[in-house]
Amino acid sequence: GYGDVEAVRIADGRDAFVAACDAALTLSRTNGWLAAVDARLAGESWDLTQCAMSNLIDEAVQRSSHVYPVVSPIGADGDRPQSYDVMVVGAGFAGAIMAERLARDAGKRVLVVDKRPHVAGNAYDRLDDAGILIHQYGPHIFHTNSADIFEYLSQFTEWRGYEHRVLAAVGDRLVPMPINRTTVNSLYHLDLRTEEEAAAFLASRAEPVDIVRTSEDVVISAVGRELYETFFQGYTRKQWGMDPSELDKSVTSRVPTRTNTDDRYFTDTYQAMPRDGFTHMFERMLDH
Repeated sequence: GYGDVEAVRIADGRDAFVAACDAALTLSRTNGWLAAVDARLAGESWDLTQCAMSNLIDEAVQRSSHVYPVVSPIGADGDRPQSYDVMVVGAGFAGAIMAERLARDAGKRVLVVDKRPHVAGNAYDRLDDAGILIHQYGPHIFHTNSADIFEYLSQFTEWRGYEHRVLAAVGDRLVPMPINRTTVNSLYHLDLRTEEEAAAFLASRAEPVDIVRTSEDVVISAVGRELYETFFQGYTRKQWGMDPSELDKSVTSRVPTRTNTDDRYFTDTYQAMPRDGFTHMFERMLDH
């Protein structure tokens, strides 16, 4: 508990609470109690507690989930080569594509191994007990600006067009995320009609940061503290188990702020999902 920290008071009743507040206000910031509080919170903060609870939940879900192994489409034991030219470790995107290229273009005999009982790595998807295709390790949404990548993967799958859109609940409103002109107009009851007007408004909210080091710095320097606290701070704590002020600037740099009304999460030229799922695409990729 916190009871042995000098700055902590336990009050029983109104008068005791007022007296405890008065006593706390008299504390000097130089007598060491603040360092003791920081040290205690570093090991017992709500962020760390939430992160530990989240890990326990994830472990419980994994133990109770039905994982149906998917074996790479290889020949029967008697048909397997006695030796291989290359062994690829990992059957995710990098490993499977490398194996396919070596086998098809270079004529190599390739052995693909993975510690998991299925192909597709973290993109692995499967039918659940209700017959619904789910992503075992969290959602994966395919998007790229490369025609070469899209055409290459199209050898192994048909596509279902999909553009990801996210709405954030702010009070009684649902507004687009990432922040765009529609988001700003809805939150602040404005009627900004051009990108220039939206850019000027966001610039007026931004707070200068001398040296941008953290994820908090990135957002505050772009849109100010109010929008940072509304959209980024709580969500980042939930996802990472850390405050944005503790995370590198690269984490939130990936989330854009727009001055137009494009409400898509991604703006890449090619956005789609494999028609029969990622696992089926990987099975076809490795079918030699």
